[in-house]
Amino acid sequence: MALFKTAPSFIKNKFGDDSYLVKRKAGALYYFSVSTITILLLMITIFLVAQPVSYERSVIAIGTLIFMILGTLLILVSGRYTAAANFIVMGTALLLMLAQFAKLAKDPHTGYTSYFYLMLVIVVMAALFCKRKLLVGVSVFFIAGDLAFYIMVRDRLDELGSQAARVGVVDSVFTFALVTVLSYLIVSITEGAIRRSDREAKTNRDNYRKIQSLLESVKDSSQTLAGSSSEMKSLTLGFMDNFQSQASSAEEITAAMEEVSSTTEHNAGSASAQFETVTGFLDRLNVLSGMVDSTGGKIKESMTVVNDIAVHAKSGESSLESMQSSMTKIHEGSDRMTGIVEIIDSISDKINLLSLNAAIEAARAGDAGRGFAVVADEISKLADQTASSLKEIDSLIKLNIGEIARGSTTMDTAVLTIRRIIDGVGAVNARISEIAGVMASQDEINHGVNEQASIVKDRASEIKYASAEQMTASEEIVKSISSVNEITQANSEILNVLKNHAEEVSRLADYLERQVTLFDA
Repeated sequence: MALFKTAPSFIKNKFGDDSYLVKRKAGALYYFSVSTITILLLMITIFLVAQPVSYERSVIAIGTLIFMILGTLLILVSGRYTAAANFIVMGTALLLMLAQFAKLAKDPHTGYTSYFYLMLVIVVMAALFCKRKLLVGVSVFFIAGDLAFYIMVRDRLDELGSQAARVGVVDSVFTFALVTVLSYLIVSITEGAIRRSDREAKTNRDNYRKIQSLLESVKDSSQTLAGSSSEMKSLTLGFMDNFQSQASSAEEITAAMEEVSSTTEHNAGSASAQFETVTGFLDRLNVLSGMVDSTGGKIKESMTVVNDIAVHAKSGESSLESMQSSMTKIHEGSDRMTGIVEIIDSISDKINLLSLNAAIEAARAGDAGRGFAVVADEISKLADQTASSLKEIDSLIKLNIGEIARGSTTMDTAVLTIRRIIDGVGAVNARISEIAGVMASQDEINHGVNEQASIVKDRASEIKYASAEQMTASEEIVKSISSVNEITQANSEILNVLKNHAEEVSRLADYLERQVTLFDA
């Protein structure tokens, strides 16, 4: 029993890489050999009891056969199935043929009664364990041996034995031939079926591997598809959130741009108003420049008059000095003094007129002409003093005859007065010169202000046109953002449809993965 249990393990170890047919034949040969040894041992016991006379020959033959079977097992255990099968078949066939010819000496009449049946077993063994060529060879060997045995045994038999031998040889030859043909057909059909089965099994294994690989690919693809669909769903939801946020942002931007557009429009109106204001301011500056130029001209005229006054004052001073130096000619100089008084009176009138004009211009100049007004007031005072002095001079002229004694003193007073007048005229001239310098500076400043005002006007014009363009651009931006908002809404609807498709793909991927899992199970 232990030998029967060890067969699967050694066959698996020794013939693991061989075909299924070789494994089955090796197992069958192993079981056949072990079973045959058991049967042969049992036959030794039977021969001992039933045929004690021929026991010795039987034991020798059976022992030889047992050793041959043990050799077959050793060869089989080493992993050489074909050698083991050929060894057991050819050795047994040779042993039976030798046993058959051994009967020629002692029992020739029993040649076709015993070993012939065992030879048929050997033919069946060759058909089961060996190739078809060996099957045919063993059959031909048995037929040739049978014919040779008949030829050698016929002369040793009587008439009845010869007749039985002829029948035996004919029956045996036909039986061997028939069994050989049937065995050959069985082997051919079996091997053909096995080869076809092997091809189909190989094809099935290849198909199984392909299907298995396909299922693995489908499983991986379904998992990948499930992951991709889930990721696509997440991305779609993210896109939807982004588009909704973008739509909200676009609406906020639209509202902000509308406010910007409104502010820009207001700024454009303010820029236009500023441009008009700057234009009016520039016109007024031009008028003011004209007035400043006119004032400058009048101041130049006043300077000319003051210079004339200074010249006349110096002339009066010279005259007074002459009068003082020649007191003896006072009387003659009285007439001339009358003319001088008239001249001085005329000058006084002009000074009064000039001081009046200066006061008027100072009033027009406002704060800038306040100093000039003070000067004009002083000039007016000086003119009044001059008038008063002229009256005194007139009185002196009238009283020059009676006041000859005091003439010298009065003359000194007159000289001092004239000098004061000259000093006052010089001071007036200096003040007027200062005013002229201030007016020149004011004229330069006025020109600078005009230039800056012109630049401001140009900038205001540029701001006006830029504000108009900005307002137009803001309107275009509002339209573009509205268009983008509409496109975003459309994309959001498309993404919603895409999300539904992604969910459907995810469901299909899960279903496909479940089906593949069920198939693998």
